[in-house]
Amino acid sequence: MQNFKLNFPLSRPHCGIPMGNGQLGVLVWGQDKVCLTVNRSDYWDHRCGESYLGPHYKKLVDAYNPFDVEPIVRKFVHETKPFAEWSSTRLPCGRFELNLRDGIKPLKVVLDYNSGTVRIYCDNNESISFYLDIEQDLLLIEDGKKLVNEVKFISAWEYVGEILEKVDFAKPEKIYCGEIQSVPEDSSLAALCSKREYGYAITLQRGEDNSAAFEKAKEILNKQTSVSRCTSDWWKNYW
Repeated sequence: MQNFKLNFPLSRPHCGIPMGNGQLGVLVWGQDKVCLTVNRSDYWDHRCGESYLGPHYKKLVDAYNPFDVEPIVRKFVHETKPFAEWSSTRLPCGRFELNLRDGIKPLKVVLDYNSGTVRIYCDNNESISFYLDIEQDLLLIEDGKKLVNEVKFISAWEYVGEILEKVDFAKPEKIYCGEIQSVPEDSSLAALCSKREYGYAITLQRGEDNSAAFEKAKEILNKQTSVSRCTSDWWKNYW
């Protein structure tokens, strides 16, 4: 099976290679550094959505008019919008930036379809590998040659914080190489990166509050000690 290849620079997130397991998504891109834009599919602010008031099928049929939906809306849908310009929406998270040592630059990124592995080849003839766990929200970065000098987290708050503050979001709680973002009426999200012997591990975890999200993220990271659990068998069986 062929691989999919892209050459750096990849100047925007959607120019890069996507990785995902159905819940955790990663976009691998960058120019002089490697950027990992991350998010979860269940990271939502559910306020200001439409709530249905318990219709059953016969009532829907009786109210149906193909030329006028207002009777159904009036009878069965109740909108709660405390903010004039805000609706229930997915939320942005941010990105992890991998700064490479000694002026090393990424040259190309390769997705191996057979194993689901993403590998970045650099101008010093070395590489960094990325494995996304299918069973849990965990991205493992294998950096045997210690090419990564520093990992930084760039929060989406830097771009949309003013908008979020207007609808009652608090500023994210900064932690080493990550953050915890509370959501007014939904669970918090912790985005964490931890250094490991083989490289780095990144996870995004939800919790009832900031403390619960942080503890869950730490638990996932502490369980993971090697890249062996991110098996390529799943992808081989899939194809």
